[in-house]
Amino acid sequence: MSASEFESAVKFIVGNKAPKAPSQKEQLTFYGLFQQAEKGPNNTKEPSRLNIVARLKWQAWKDLGSISKDEAKKRYVQALDKITPNWRKSKL
Repeated sequence: MSASEFESAVKFIVGNKAPKAPSQKEQLTFYGLFQQAEKGPNNTKEPSRLNIVARLKWQAWKDLGSISKDEAKKRYVQALDKITPNWRKSKL
């Protein structure tokens, strides 16, 4: 898996190119994996329990633990392959 493949996968997700929108759980997975791939392990302060969205996003990232940035990129692409197997054939 190349860095450009990860970048293409991110553009695909961000550009809403998928024929079916990712579920909320899938969106959180992509968020966590993206953060891990770009910033590494989550060492940020835990958001307030009252801020549900921020907390869910924070937890999705935190749950990845100390996986490497490369592993997070690989998992991101694999997650996209799982929900949209032919995404590489679409125009970005």
